[in-house]
Amino acid sequence: MGNPFYRDGTAGGVASGTLNLTIPATTQPGDKLVISSVYKATTAVGIINTPAGWSVLQGPTQLTGATANGVLFVKDAVAADAGATVALTPSGGTQQNEGVMAVIGQAGSIRDSGWTDQGVTSSTSLSCGAETAAPSDLTLLCVAARGNSNGPAGSPNFSAPSGYTMRQQHTATSGSAQNVGTCIATGNVVAAQTITADVSSWAVTGQVIVTAESSSLGALGCG
Repeated sequence: MGNPFYRDGTAGGVASGTLNLTIPATTQPGDKLVISSVYKATTAVGIINTPAGWSVLQGPTQLTGATANGVLFVKDAVAADAGATVALTPSGGTQQNEGVMAVIGQAGSIRDSGWTDQGVTSSTSLSCGAETAAPSDLTLLCVAARGNSNGPAGSPNFSAPSGYTMRQQHTATSGSAQNVGTCIATGNVVAAQTITADVSSWAVTGQVIVTAESSSLGALGCG
C-alpha cells in the first residue's frame, strides 16, 4: 500500500466549557485520527477528559509557568466516525479550550511519539524533538501553547518549518485571557523541527510518527 498522507482536518475553540469538533466527512475506515488539545483553566490546571472511543497518546502535560496543559488523543477511524462529533470536555472551570484534528489516510501504526514541556522561559521558537522515524513515515508536529501576555495580542499563531505544511491551527478568539493555541503540521523530514510562534509562548511540543498502512510494526507506542 502507499505511504500515509494528510487527508483532512478540522479546528475549533470555545471560551469556556466543552469544545465539539466534527470529524471530517472525508474520513475513511482505518484512517488515523489525531487531536492536539490545549486547555487553560481559571485558577488551577485541570485536564480534558478523554473522549469516548479515543485514547491518550501523550499528556496531559502542564505548560511550565502557565495554568494550561496540552494533550494528544488518537483513534483508528471506523465508518461511523465520518461526520461524527468529538466532545472535548474539561474537568473544571475553563478560560479557553482549543483543539485541532488531523485525519491521516493509508495509516498503519504510531511508530513513535513525544510530548515535551519547553520550560519556564517563553519563546517564539518551539522545538519538536526528533522521534524514531523512517523516510516513508508521515511526521506530525504538534504544539499546545500559551502566549506570555493576555488579550488578542497574546494569542500565538504558528508557522511550519521548511519541508512541512501547517495543516490546522486554532487560537483563542474570545475572552480577556485569549492567549492559548494549538496546531498540527505534517511532513516527511526525519529530524528535530521548530514551529515558530508570532508571540513569545510557553508550550508543550512533540512529534507523532505514523507508519504506512502495510507496515507490520504492530501496536501503538509512545516515546
